[in-house]
Amino acid sequence: MNELSQIARPLVPEEVDRMTDSWRGLLHSQIQTTGQAEEIRAAVAKLSTPATKQWIAGRAATLLSQYFTSSIPAEMMTAIAEDWHEELKSYPSWALQKAVRWWMSADNDKRRQKPIAGDISDRAKEEMGIVKVAEGALRRFDGKTNWPPASPTFENRQPRSAAQKAEADQITARFTARFGSMHERGE
Repeated sequence: MNELSQIARPLVPEEVDRMTDSWRGLLHSQIQTTGQAEEIRAAVAKLSTPATKQWIAGRAATLLSQYFTSSIPAEMMTAIAEDWHEELKSYPSWALQKAVRWWMSADNDKRRQKPIAGDISDRAKEEMGIVKVAEGALRRFDGKTNWPPASPTFENRQPRSAAQKAEADQITARFTARFGSMHERGE
């Protein structure tokens, strides 16, 4: 077997969607068995593997080439690739690919603008949401906590600041827009 065939092939978004399709329920339910937890743990590890520097550079170059660019010296292209890698290095290729697809789609009203690395990073973070749901379910399973967690008593409850409430409302709205409400999903 040659060296290239031993390199792991990056996951594509469609594979990730199939792998995580049942994870939406983990937001409202608990992992039931050790076997299920180990399966989810292995998938989370695979889904969390960051993209390589070469993959990020190639994807960024492909994305940016779809927008007008004049002749750019090689040194400048190398510096641009470094900047993109620095911003995106913690994300897996599938999340970056989904972020790029979203950027170019009719769902993004800024699609005619050339993106910067932070634009793709913001969306990749959102794409990683399903992995965060699974990680939370694994923490609950490992901690053997009762589900659902007990609400804090009125006396111990910390008031939310306006900023915290706005952030929570924004997260809820994005999740509902993407996955639908519990009522729409029949839960």
